[in-house]
This record gives sequence, structure tokens and C-alpha cells, in this order.
Amino acid sequence: MKARQPENEIGRLSALRALHILDSPRESAFDDIVRIAKLIFNVNVVTLCFIDETRQWFKASIGIDISESPRDVAFCAHTIGGYEPVVVADTRLDPRFADNPFVTGEFGARAYAGIPLVTYDGFALGSLCVVDTVPREFSPESIEALASLARQASAQLELKRHIAEQKRLIADRDAKNEILKTRDQLFRTSLDAITEGFVIVDRGGLPIVSNKPALSLLGLSPLELHELPLFAGCGTLMSKDGVEICTHDNPVERSRRDGLARQGSLLGIRRGNGTRWLMVNAFPLPSDSGSGPYGVVATLTDMTEIKAAEEEHALLAAIVTCADDAVTAVDLAGTLISWNAGAERMYGRTEADVLGQHASILAPPGEKRFIVEALSRVALGETLAHVEVRRQRPDSVWITVSLTMSPITSSAGEITGAAILGRDITAQKAAEEQLHDYHVALEFQNIQLELANAELGDANDKLRTLAMIDGLTSLKNHRSFRECLDNEMRVSRQYHTPISVIMLDVDLFKAYNDKFGHPEGDKVLKRVAELISQSVRSRDTAARYGGEEFAVVLPEASLDAATVVAERIRATIQNAEWPNRPITVSVGVASATPFVSDAGNLVAAADRALYRAKAFGRNFVAVDGTVAAD
Repeated sequence: MKARQPENEIGRLSALRALHILDSPRESAFDDIVRIAKLIFNVNVVTLCFIDETRQWFKASIGIDISESPRDVAFCAHTIGGYEPVVVADTRLDPRFADNPFVTGEFGARAYAGIPLVTYDGFALGSLCVVDTVPREFSPESIEALASLARQASAQLELKRHIAEQKRLIADRDAKNEILKTRDQLFRTSLDAITEGFVIVDRGGLPIVSNKPALSLLGLSPLELHELPLFAGCGTLMSKDGVEICTHDNPVERSRRDGLARQGSLLGIRRGNGTRWLMVNAFPLPSDSGSGPYGVVATLTDMTEIKAAEEEHALLAAIVTCADDAVTAVDLAGTLISWNAGAERMYGRTEADVLGQHASILAPPGEKRFIVEALSRVALGETLAHVEVRRQRPDSVWITVSLTMSPITSSAGEITGAAILGRDITAQKAAEEQLHDYHVALEFQNIQLELANAELGDANDKLRTLAMIDGLTSLKNHRSFRECLDNEMRVSRQYHTPISVIMLDVDLFKAYNDKFGHPEGDKVLKRVAELISQSVRSRDTAARYGGEEFAVVLPEASLDAATVVAERIRATIQNAEWPNRPITVSVGVASATPFVSDAGNLVAAADRALYRAKAFGRNFVAVDGTVAAD
């Protein structure tokens, strides 16, 4: 008769598999239990077995030369149906066993006693049983002895389970420790990679985490930084106005005390003859206890050069505002775009009267040609110094003005207009004796002004460079791309040369970020930027357009030439080695035509081509409405 399955069969099988004991090598602990049972019962066969879905597998046995048998004919399949011993004095008289092949066949089993092997959580996984080839009665004492041995076997199983669980816990702990170690290394590496200083101070004000830029900005070693409160030992601290302050009055310490965030605080550190200016942001870390912040996160940005540039700029602005001379500016078309108080006094016209008007409104009739010729020379980079002109004020008074016109240069190096310094030399012309001395002074002042302009230009160029570069990829950023494209479009229209734009997008990048994390995504963007830079021409401009989208400006490149570059970029990225999964890009290409005549339309055309490339299944180059490459 086939044994019924236990009611908890699913859980029982799960518990059995969790032990990993099936088909395992023999073990002396179980072999000893079988030998003791044989000595106690003096029987032909003793087995310690486990029952899975289809079979009875013998972990230890005596008197039987097989390692397993079908579950349907296993005596022990009946034993695991409960928690009590199964004792049969004569199998031929028991309907459960009478027709069993082990009874009717050559094996000739006649007597059977089995004890279920029960785990601590109540699952009967197998049994310890004795089998005799002659009918016999089993005394209660012998059954209790067999039960004791079964409990020892169950204890061995529990010990194996406990050991396995301990190994798993140790492995989990080691894995988690390794993850924490890796994360700590990534955290440290990331901190050192950022250009800003980064410091975390604890509840007592002592730094507990810092990066290399912070050590460099503060001029301290790691030991010096972490032994004292932040900014202690760095030098004399000063407020943004240059007033000396106490160490405990710095922005980070104040945030630690009152729990309030502070952003954009300017802090000076004077050491020796120099002063370093830092922009300090302090963000308290709230504690669960409500007894003040757990600590403070602080970022430090070197503002020394920027502050020096701002001071120089403020000084120059004050000079221009307070100057008696007329300091004005025009664009290359001659339209007045700047007008200071000195110009208002000298020319007798207010800013509202002249801004937006052509500079010829200040000149006598017929002098507009002179202004146009002068601006054309300035547009070529020439400075016109001390040009004497006659001007009539609204009150009909004529004055003699000495003009100096200098080019105004944009961040891209393009001359966009002229700065005009006008000086009333009427009195000097009338007094020839004083004219020479005045000219000497004027020349000296011009030299000073040109030097100030040059220094201010250098500082502004550095600021513009920082504003034009994408911090992650080191490519041009969106703003720089648009300025470059506008400039190249003007050149293209002026000299009738072709110009093209490539727009490309990393395929399925959001899914990549979601699966592998943003740090891995950032690595992909940096690598894509490198491959784009390697694939374009030396005069092309590659930029990060936004997110995972990139753009390339290709001056003097026809649609066909741009398509070759685009395909080279696509293939290079597809064939590159990637750590987590292959990376591909979809690419759109467009060139300037009578219908795509300005920068906005050209970018829009390339963008439409990009979306057609995505519609064709990604990893495509779409050329202004036509798929050109796989």
C-alpha cells in the first residue's frame, strides 16, 4: 500500500533541501548510530534514510547494498507520516506492507521498526529503522532505545543545520563587510575626485571625514585637521569685509551650535602675507534625539581668484562711474549700448536720450561715414587713440573731444563692439601751453586703464571657461555649444561655407542608471564623451547637450561628411568595451540649408533625425529624414 503524503509535505521538502544532505558523502556520526542499532537489535538490516519527492535515500545503512529505492515502496514513507514509532511484528499481516516487493521478494522483510527523524521545527525528514527477515516482537525498551538513537540523529541534523546557518551568516557578514568596504573606498575616491573641499564635523566640532581638496585649501595634514576644531590652526579668520573673527564664529561652528544651514558664507584665512578666501556651505545633520545636530557637512570652494577679480571689477566700475571723462560703448553697427555720468555731463544728454540710438546723433551732419570707418577698423582689432572731433551740445555749445576707441571682445574671442573714452579738451586746446602736460597725463591714464582692462579680461576669461565646460565629461556644456553654433552659423552665412550638426543620445540610459546606479551611469557618460572626442575632427566642437544627450558642431562639413563622422562615432561606441552591458547611441545629422538657416532650426532638424534613428530601433544614424547607417 502506497503511503500518504504528510500534510506539511511542501514545508518538509523545503527543510530537507535546506540541509543539503541528500547525496552527500558518508559520515561517521550517522554510521555509528546505525552500528549501535544493529548491536541492540541484532537484525539483518539497519538504515538511516531521508525521503524526497520520489525516492528513499540511505545516508547510512547495514545489510543493504543499494543507496536508494523508490518512495512508493519505502517502509519509511509510512513512518514520516507522523511523529510516533511505526512497529510491525509481521509485515505479511499488515495491509500497508503485505504486498510490498521488499516483503514478497527476495529481500524477505518480515519485521520492521522505524522512528521518524524530526527537526526542531517539526518536519519528519526521514527515519531510523531496523528490519529483520523473521517475524519478531519489539519490546518497549528496545523501541525507546531506537528512539534515543533517532533523537541523536536528529540532533546531528540540527547541528548540521546550525553549522550551515552559521556559515551562511558568516558569508553574509563577510559579503556585507566587503560591500561596506567597497562603498567606503568609492566614497573616499569620489570625495577626493571633486574639486571642492568636503568636511564632516561631529557633534563636538571635530572633523571626522575630509577629502584631499579640503586639506589643500586649509593647508593642513590629515592628522592636524582631525585633532582640532575645523579652521583652528589654519591662520587668522576674517569675515567677507576683512574683519578678523574668532575661530568659534565661523559658519560651520555656528551651524553646529544653532542647527541652521548656512550657504554662500565667505570666509578669509590669512596666513603670512597672503589671504585665501573660501565660500563655505554648512548643512547640519539632524539627530534623532532632538538635542541638536549630530554634526555638520561643510563644503569649501576656493574663491581667492574670483574675489580678487570682483574687487578689480568693482574698482574699475567705480572708476568708470566717477570718471569725469565720457566712457561709452557701441556695438559694431554703431548703436550706443553704454553711457556713464561723465558722458552725460560732457555731452549734455541723458542715458535715456541716447541708448539705442546711433552714435552719429552726437556728431555734426555728414560725420556718420567717419564713425562707420572707425568701427570697421576697431572690428579688425585696431585701437584708435586720441582722435580729435568736434561735438555740439544741446545748449549749442561746441566742445573739442579726444576719443579713444578700443575693441570689446566676447568670451569666444569675437569683437562685438567698441569702448569709447571721450575727453573734453576744449580748455586745453585754448591753452596750448597746458596741452602738452595734459596729453602726457591722458596717455598715462590710458595705459593704466588698458592694464586694468587686460587684468579684468584675464579674470573674466577664467570665469567664462569655468562656465562653459561640463563638470562631468569635460566637454563644452549646453551654453558653450549654443554660442559656438551661433558663431559658426555667422561664419557659414558670411563665407557661404557648409555647416552641420550631430545630435546623439545614449540608448536606454535611464534603464542603465536604474539597474547599475548613477555612479556607473556617470562612468558611461564620461567614456562616451572620450570616444566622441576621439572620433571628431580637430576643428569640430563636441558638447554635452544635456543628460545623456551630446552634440557636435562641424564647421565646413557637408551633410555627407558629417554623416561619415556620425557613423564613426556610432561604431566606435558600439565596438568599445563596456563593464556592465553593451552601450549604443542613436544619432541624428542635419546640415544648414535654405530651409534650415539658423542655429535653432539646425538643432531642431538634427533632433528630429535623432528621434527617427530611435524609431528605427536605436543604434542608428538618421540623416535629416533618411536612415543612412546601421
